[in-house]
Amino acid sequence: TSRTTNNVTISYGESITVVDSGLTARQVDLNVQEVLFTPLTEDVASDWNESLLCGLDTYTVNLPTEIAIDCEGLAFGTGELVDLWAIDGNTLYFGSSQTNALTPESRPTTLDTSNPFRLQSN
Repeated sequence: TSRTTNNVTISYGESITVVDSGLTARQVDLNVQEVLFTPLTEDVASDWNESLLCGLDTYTVNLPTEIAIDCEGLAFGTGELVDLWAIDGNTLYFGSSQTNALTPESRPTTLDTSNPFRLQSN
């Protein structure tokens, strides 16, 4: 097992009504300052070091290691990302996009309603 920590500043922009769903969504800009990978077992640390995950061989159990923006296979690295978020009751939707949007011009204009996040109650 492992843990990924992202230090992010979130800024909100305009609200828009999304045509395909009718939901009101908010423009969101993320500035990712840091991404840290932490192996939680010796097996994971060893696997990551042997495979040179993100070009590194210095992973240590329970020690967060900063990784670079160009690490292959990351959901995102450090830098600016732009998106669209909408909340409908207990459900959070993100903008639909095949790639991470890096400029306001590439911001999604529709929501990914096929992959929502739902608040779980206890």
